[in-house]
Amino acid sequence: MREILFRGRRIDNGQWAEGAFLNDRDGAFYICPAVTDITYGDNGNRRRIGCWYKVDPATVGQYTGLADNDGKRIFEGDIIKDDWGKIYKVFYSLKSCSFMVECTITPNEFETGNYRIGEAWCDTIRVIGNIHDNAELLEVGNNGIN
Repeated sequence: MREILFRGRRIDNGQWAEGAFLNDRDGAFYICPAVTDITYGDNGNRRRIGCWYKVDPATVGQYTGLADNDGKRIFEGDIIKDDWGKIYKVFYSLKSCSFMVECTITPNEFETGNYRIGEAWCDTIRVIGNIHDNAELLEVGNNGIN
């Protein structure tokens, strides 16, 4: 079973948080990176203390269960580049019930197409950014080719 993990940009400081996801009944969205058990009182009662960070819901993305060739986790909303210079946007497809990539830019042309992301492919790709911090990487004429 793959690890269930989410990422979202914190409202308070703009940093990214990874962890459990909560959509509170007041409509707020939270990410909890860790929960710690602490002991208090004479009876040794335990209480859970968590770090819940309010996040921008537009930035929340789920972990795909995959990592790139550098071992970096791949999340929904990431931008990845393969060894041949093609750039892809990672998204979740309700139609296929799986994580997919949309090929947006190749070294010499603009190309679109959707492909299922798979583990065998991950040794040929690396995460180069995400759609929230680096949207310019998806623009035609700015293909990020080094």
